[in-house]
Amino acid sequence: MLPWVTFAEKTPLAWLSLLGLSVFSTYGAYHFYYTGLKYIEAGRASLVATLEPVVASLAAWYWWGEVLSLTGYLGASLIVGAVILIIRR
Repeated sequence: MLPWVTFAEKTPLAWLSLLGLSVFSTYGAYHFYYTGLKYIEAGRASLVATLEPVVASLAAWYWWGEVLSLTGYLGASLIVGAVILIIRR
């Protein structure tokens, strides 16, 4: 990215925010995902992980009033349905 982006100086608060994002959002998410793989098989875990965009869509609707298209709602319902089917087995 260096040839195409000019980076600005960052305040200590900006560096702290970047550190928090990297630790909690990136490392934390992978840590808990791989810890969960110790207890369930990978196929089930990957299917349950597909709930992430559905939860993100719900959060965007709740906080910012975002609305999905009809195909978005259809896709979300298919994901939730597949997760429910896999969990019930």
